Amino acid sequence: MTCREALRELLMLDADQDPYTELAAHLARCEQCRREEAKLRFAMMALRSPERRRTDDELTGRIMAAVLAEPAPGEPGTERGPMPLRNWLAAGVLILAGILGLQYSDSFEWVRLAFGEAIDLAMGLILGVFLTTYLCLLVGSNLKRVQRLFRPH
Repeated sequence: MTCREALRELLMLDADQDPYTELAAHLARCEQCRREEAKLRFAMMALRSPERRRTDDELTGRIMAAVLAEPAPGEPGTERGPMPLRNWLAAGVLILAGILGLQYSDSFEWVRLAFGEAIDLAMGLILGVFLTTYLCLLVGSNLKRVQRLFRPH
């Protein structure tokens, strides 16, 4: 049994279950796997301890208090204006740079070698959908600005 197989088997054991014969034999002769088993048993014991449950209850209480203190949508003070246009433009520039730079990356060359030239069409379609979605979100969230821009004067 290899160390990798032994660790996989250790992870498959229930918390109180003892290792079976082949795994026990591997643990008897492998120091590194014995250390990993000890870490796993310690972690399981820590997860079961009563102190851990009490801390979780305290954390849950703090989270719920913060949620209840949060104003509900529609209450005064929760209105947000549209995202500044400079943020949209910055995101658009990054997306466009990523799309244009992708064809020159080593990762894309590896994908092209692994899947052939047909990946160019698939990536073009995927990136086209991504860019179209971005543009729809940009226009949809800035509809008043777009209407003012294209309104006849």
